[in-house]
Amino acid sequence: ATQVSWHAKGIRSRYPALHEWLKKRMGTWDGCVLVASFAAFEALRFVVAEFGYSRTVNPHSINFASNGISFVIAIVSSFVLEGTQAFGKVFSWHPLWRFL
Repeated sequence: ATQVSWHAKGIRSRYPALHEWLKKRMGTWDGCVLVASFAAFEALRFVVAEFGYSRTVNPHSINFASNGISFVIAIVSSFVLEGTQAFGKVFSWHPLWRFL
């Protein structure tokens, strides 16, 4: 993992009560409901995308935009929750190399 000599505080350091509240709900019934709702919304994305297709719009641009927005939300939420300490986890080359 990449070590960062400076770091901005994430939710764990800034708001420990909020972090504990979120941590208690990870892996619980509430967490399962969240995952199920995210899966349902992801499935609905394909239904809604059918209305976005037309002859003037490139279908790949719709997929690229939706995946890009999802990626940006994931990166932002990682840094909001963990601060810059997430840098080593997000930009680690070992998992990428193992995936390839």
